[in-house]
Amino acid sequence: MPTLRRFDHEAAYQFWANQPSPCRSYIQVAEEFGVSDVAIGKAARREKWHRRVRSKDIAAERKLMRRVLHVRMEQFRSAMEAAQIRGLRDGSDQ
Repeated sequence: MPTLRRFDHEAAYQFWANQPSPCRSYIQVAEEFGVSDVAIGKAARREKWHRRVRSKDIAAERKLMRRVLHVRMEQFRSAMEAAQIRGLRDGSDQ
């Protein structure tokens, strides 16, 4: 009878979830933790890894979009200030 190897499910999830989305692999997790990919797959299904990581990915995407929006707003503000300065310098802005 095969020996069952125990592994830290949460650590395995974190290892998997911290991989870039297109590179996530149960096989990589299994190799890292010294267990079979079947064991990882069972743990992932039971503990809903995909649902958990989806929430994490959505939160990260929202954070990134807020940063992008902030940078774009700053760029727009700088461009508007530069246009006002040019207008004042050219005497065309009143």
